[in-house]
Amino acid sequence: MGCRRFRDLVPFLVPFPRTYVRGLVNGVAFARLSVLVYFFSVSILRRGVPICGIPAAVCSECAAIQLVEGLLLRVGKLMSHAFAANFVHCVFSTKGRLDRIPVELQEKLYAYLIGIAGNLGFTILAAGGTANHVHLLICLPPSLTLAEVVQKLKANSSRWFGSGFEWQKGYGAFSVSPSLLGTVQGYIRNQEEHHRRRSFEEEFVMMLRKSGVAYDAERLFAA
Repeated sequence: MGCRRFRDLVPFLVPFPRTYVRGLVNGVAFARLSVLVYFFSVSILRRGVPICGIPAAVCSECAAIQLVEGLLLRVGKLMSHAFAANFVHCVFSTKGRLDRIPVELQEKLYAYLIGIAGNLGFTILAAGGTANHVHLLICLPPSLTLAEVVQKLKANSSRWFGSGFEWQKGYGAFSVSPSLLGTVQGYIRNQEEHHRRRSFEEEFVMMLRKSGVAYDAERLFAA
């Protein structure tokens, strides 16, 4: 049957990758950690260290538990200080790309979105747009996904506008190198000038092509 402590630990180890490593280390790093845990556990099983009172020769599985628990504690402490530089240029429009954001409300909207971000624990480095869409330069923290951030920004700002206002269902998101932050900030803050020459649809297609994002032209602006 094996040691009960060992059996009880197995369900805890199964979700370990998703629970403890989500957004903090990449797949390669976790694969290395998994291999280390496995081989150290196998090697120490051969030695036998009594933890539950049963002689080591009978319950050497406890040794593996002791090692794994120690590793989990160390990983937890290590990842309690996560550092990330995830900058994303996010774009989304009003439903149907209708001009629903009057000029007198645009700056207030950007300030409100920046306030939402602060309350939720992330930063908007630049906000801009026109009457039918918004550009945001977001510094994404390890604790939040991009989908969560956009959903919260849309939901809260829709309520701020009041009944009858809707954003489009989707969004565009493009990673930004730290060396290009100033350039992207300038682009976002100068939207009025950019859209004297091209529409939002033309701009969005240009951004997709420039970033190498595949898209279906017939369905791109379906919602």
